[in-house]
Amino acid sequence: MKRIVTFLLLVALALSVLTACNTGENNESSAVSVGGTNNNTTNEYKDVDGNYVPKHEVRDMDGRLFTIIVRGSAFGTYQSDDFTTESELYGDLINDAVKKRNDKIEELYNVKLDVIKSDTIDNDIRLDCTSNLGTYDAIMPSLPALATFASERYLVDLTTLENFDENAPWYEQSCSKAFSFGDKLYFTTGDITILNKVCTPSVLFNKEMAQKYNMPDLYKLVESKEWTFDKMVELAKQVNNISTSDGSYSEDNIYGMVSSWGDAASFYGASGETICRKDSDDLPYLSIGASDRSITIAQKVLEEFATGDWFIHAQDFQGFQHGFFIGGDVFDLGDFENGHLTRDVAAGHGAVFLTQL
Repeated sequence: MKRIVTFLLLVALALSVLTACNTGENNESSAVSVGGTNNNTTNEYKDVDGNYVPKHEVRDMDGRLFTIIVRGSAFGTYQSDDFTTESELYGDLINDAVKKRNDKIEELYNVKLDVIKSDTIDNDIRLDCTSNLGTYDAIMPSLPALATFASERYLVDLTTLENFDENAPWYEQSCSKAFSFGDKLYFTTGDITILNKVCTPSVLFNKEMAQKYNMPDLYKLVESKEWTFDKMVELAKQVNNISTSDGSYSEDNIYGMVSSWGDAASFYGASGETICRKDSDDLPYLSIGASDRSITIAQKVLEEFATGDWFIHAQDFQGFQHGFFIGGDVFDLGDFENGHLTRDVAAGHGAVFLTQL
């Protein structure tokens, strides 16, 4: 059965990951270099101009086709535009940068990149692996899919690859530590993608509503470390106005926040607490409840979201973000990528990181 080598990837709730496939050809001729930005930068990985450079030798791939399968348009804002140059979501700035990167890789390694956007990517990958077709050199599915593929033995340990440098600054070190299992690393994330940036959990806010209700400058609250969970809830409740007698949803209601079922976990993570930790053998164990602080934070967040009508769950009604984008609700919990939905809306919108607790 075919095994896939994972070497460049991405993350978030709808995280996508890039993996390389072992097609049975000589891996000595299939090295790919990608630059980027990361806080773990060292001069060891930079040239005199400050650009990232790989340590491994550049090899001629003899003009061969390198096929990458990525998430297609059916995935909406979570589709991959990391290798294509016609993105409608990100526009010319990203498209031009992708083209420049692709052209450089093709010239440097004498290779032709072939990108396939698939709406059935998981099935396509599984078929390719189980049939030993070797169609794809690299794959970019979601994180849950990669975890499944690893458990099904389709992926190999990245650290066993000759040209994989796990300490390189274009890989996100915190994610590599989180994703490893028993000192084996089957996928990680880094600067190969933009999705791990736009999928950053955040709080979008309606500037017109904030001004109408005389809210403080949220950016200054962040800078002064006063942007806390309690402050966010306080401001959301300040604008909340439910006009229906039975509390049922109505477009005439004003909600302090448009939320989602999974947001409690996001706020718990923003506190610095984790659901799992690693033991000395790099094996995960449940850490929630291991300290009094983790219990206190979990209870605080869950209790606040379990009571009151100051927020509305996105999944509870169709067109959940309508009120927020037309100016009826003040906060929307989501990812930075939701910002593109505000482009054609008259009301101004901003974004801040999740709150402290």
